[in-house]
Amino acid sequence: MTLLAPALSKILTKISFKHIVFLYLLMALIATIQCYFGSIYPTGYTGRSYPNYNNYLIFKNSYFHLIHGQDLYIAYPKEQWDLYKYSPTFSLVFSVFAYLPDFIGLLFWNLFNTITLLIGFYQLGKMSELNKVWALLFCLIELSGNLQNAQSNGLMAALLILTFTSLENRKYFLATFFVVFSVYLKIYGGIGFVLFLFYPSKMQLLLFTLLWFLFLGTLPLLVTDLYHLFYQYKDWIMLLRADRENSAGISVMGILHSWFGLTISKNAITGIALLLFLLPLIQVRKYIFYDFRIWFLCSTLIWVVIFNHKAESPTYIIAICGIAIWFFSQSRSTINTIFLILTFIFTSLSTGDLFSYYIKEEFIKPYFVKALFSTIIFGKITFELFTRKMEP
Repeated sequence: MTLLAPALSKILTKISFKHIVFLYLLMALIATIQCYFGSIYPTGYTGRSYPNYNNYLIFKNSYFHLIHGQDLYIAYPKEQWDLYKYSPTFSLVFSVFAYLPDFIGLLFWNLFNTITLLIGFYQLGKMSELNKVWALLFCLIELSGNLQNAQSNGLMAALLILTFTSLENRKYFLATFFVVFSVYLKIYGGIGFVLFLFYPSKMQLLLFTLLWFLFLGTLPLLVTDLYHLFYQYKDWIMLLRADRENSAGISVMGILHSWFGLTISKNAITGIALLLFLLPLIQVRKYIFYDFRIWFLCSTLIWVVIFNHKAESPTYIIAICGIAIWFFSQSRSTINTIFLILTFIFTSLSTGDLFSYYIKEEFIKPYFVKALFSTIIFGKITFELFTRKMEP
């Protein structure tokens, strides 16, 4: 083993970003094949199976529901399992994939998620190519699980990272597009607006944001009328409100209930979580430091998952991206390395074959272990944003 470690390390140091791009694209193809040929038997639909790429079908069908004036936010059990929970804008955007044969459309959708995330990491400044390679290797398994279920969480992580990188490069028109589009994808993407505090030209950012909200919000008028679009948005908001009341997700709320028997109102937990998240921002003098800004991005990526009442296992690619950027954007330390390894084991590998079925069903799932180390690292980042000495 002592001879193997240096040899393995030498091989890994020779992996370039191009190799990672090839690996990610290959993974997207393999995940698409696995997704396309699988089936699921959801609870509540006894005796009926749905394609494993059911999420893709939900997105695809929403476009046809939109153009035919149908309600986007009711059940269509003959077509798909589960409800559509995204905006009318995203339904229209999905027209790019909707007319393609399912396998081709699914492949392009997974490639879109993959490539945008790769671009996001590539754009990160002041991080060496080798560290970007390591960070993407760390995210590989978690993203693979997303692609196998045709999820959109890789895209969500990419949009928040691209918001940050565009802000860093003072490309405010692009930055505001990415964050506004993330809201029309999943409404909690709006947390990315907090990043605007670090940059000048606030009025320009505000103007671009309003323009993008107006443009993207009314874009579905290309295929529907104002009356139907108004009620689609109204139904979307009602669905999100009802959805919030019915689940705790793989989150801090789940940990508090399963570990300590605490049932605290979601509003209270969200309020406390928001306070913890925003508290480091009182240090205005630190805004000039890149370390502060990028670690706050990491905090943002983790926060939107661990305090998300709908967080599922695939959602954790967003938090894992935050943890990867946090670890590989700074000097190594023993404690950070330990946390990274534990996160990899109990977050990325916890739903795989590393643990037996019994351990997963009796320990990992009921005690929301997948959320544990992301929560710990979020706390550590918050503490370090106050205590860590920042360097220019």
